[in-house]
Amino acid sequence: FGTTTNVALRYAAVATETVAGLLRRPFTVYTKFIDARGSSRTPRYYAMVSVDDVFLCEQLVAQGLVRIYGYRSVLPDGTASRDHIKHLQTIERDAKRRKVGAWSGR
Repeated sequence: FGTTTNVALRYAAVATETVAGLLRRPFTVYTKFIDARGSSRTPRYYAMVSVDDVFLCEQLVAQGLVRIYGYRSVLPDGTASRDHIKHLQTIERDAKRRKVGAWSGR
């Protein structure tokens, strides 16, 4: 986001509240047990969460609360990761244009 630590922490708190609010509604968690890259030798669960048939990552990107980053894999609905990344980039460009969340510069 190109922002200060204080601003990043403020939006982290907003993201936490947003996720807590969204997860009060019915949601679905799709998990994938896979060895994570990096120094850890411990296998980890990667997850995609959907609320109201929309992935949580899409909702958070649209609000300018997260950056696009993470493990790339075919989505639960069969969408290729490269297509999903392009979709997220479109959502992110719109969030930047609207200056929402951390893209607001405040």
